[in-house]
Amino acid sequence: MPPEALQRDRFSEKSDVWAFGVVCWEILTLGVIPYFEILEERVITHVCDGGRLQLVGDSHLVAVCPAALWGLINSCFFELPRDRPTFSEVVTALGSMSAQMAQPRAEALLAEERLQREKLARDKTDLEDQLARVNLEMARLKLEKLQADKALQEAQHPRVAPPLHPQQVHYLDKTRAIASSKARAAVAVACCT
Repeated sequence: MPPEALQRDRFSEKSDVWAFGVVCWEILTLGVIPYFEILEERVITHVCDGGRLQLVGDSHLVAVCPAALWGLINSCFFELPRDRPTFSEVVTALGSMSAQMAQPRAEALLAEERLQREKLARDKTDLEDQLARVNLEMARLKLEKLQADKALQEAQHPRVAPPLHPQQVHYLDKTRAIASSKARAAVAVACCT
């Protein structure tokens, strides 16, 4: 609570601004209890004598707290209520800081997203190349297996010509006889000339 609330039991928008500053401090320190280093019975005296919350702690947020934000939070702890900002001024200041911090952050996020997309595209290309190599190897192995299966089948079951029908035998004999007589005639003509 602000000094005027502790000393004279006075509350106003400005005492609420003080409380807002305390809440912001608690957020930045990830829930550290305000004035944790001071005995409970001494907190009122400490605040009324000008003691204020300091930006300390091990949280990542304390380490990266922008000076402008800490300046705004610190202004919530001014001794005199009239010197503290109104909530309207706090909102305006936060909006301004947010816009200033958002632009570089947005640019950083866009750059990070672009890098991630490029990496994903490279990874996709690499995976597609690997898949093509795997598919090619699988096709080669399937062909080798088919050839091996065919060779094994032929070794186990050699091809035997089916028996010929008697008419086929007669036709083959007749064809051989004609071919043989034509060959003899050709030889005889070649010899005679």
